[in-house]
Amino acid sequence: MSWTLRTADLDDLARGAALLGTGGGGDPFVGKMLVTQALGEAGEITILDPEELDDDAWVIPVAQMGAPTVVVEKMPRGTEPELALITLEKHTGRTADATMPMECGGINSMIPLLVAARRGLPVVDADGMGRAFPQLEMETFSVYGISASPLAMANEHDEVAIFDTGSDNSRLEGLARGVTSRFGGMAHIAQYSMTGADVKRTAIPRTLSLAMTIGRSIRRSREQRVDSVQALVDSLADTLYGYGRVLFHGKVIDVD
Repeated sequence: MSWTLRTADLDDLARGAALLGTGGGGDPFVGKMLVTQALGEAGEITILDPEELDDDAWVIPVAQMGAPTVVVEKMPRGTEPELALITLEKHTGRTADATMPMECGGINSMIPLLVAARRGLPVVDADGMGRAFPQLEMETFSVYGISASPLAMANEHDEVAIFDTGSDNSRLEGLARGVTSRFGGMAHIAQYSMTGADVKRTAIPRTLSLAMTIGRSIRRSREQRVDSVQALVDSLADTLYGYGRVLFHGKVIDVD
């Protein structure tokens, strides 16, 4: 079922996405601030259930590429992912009907929301990882045969690049990563363009809803001063994951 995202929902979504990232994907804080600003003008964003997506709809996922820590020192303008999407639209001659996260963890849970608010697009409630992975070819989209090419990349100076390596998604990752480094360690990308039918076949469904559920559960347990871990386990019962389990209790004494 589709739903509406508003500014008041962003804290819960960011908190849940940070947990799903399991340490990857960076801190969603900067992305959340960019989306908050964009929602001040847009008001709301439609989060579209993948089953309600037309089979012939054209979906263009967007993301940030590079070292998440770079964002702390080099703040995005906020226009970069939109420019990447526009560049890919011009290159392919097809206009996006919706956008979608490539990964649901960390800051990349926020980048599609930023584009959606600025472009007036819905965001599909799905992604290609269910968490955060480090490389482009690790998407479920790639596993199920969707080509990551062509890829459009943009930076804060409105410089753009297009890459097309055919079906070799691993080669594409290496080339795009190299240019991201020359862009200063961070870029924004649009790729894995696909139809609505392909989204239903290859994407992990309802992961934005999952992040919201997790974030809301953690917040409410803290407000009510109850066990956050047990609240989290309980909240997963009706989700794609189905269950959670405590494996051990311990204390972090060092990080190497």
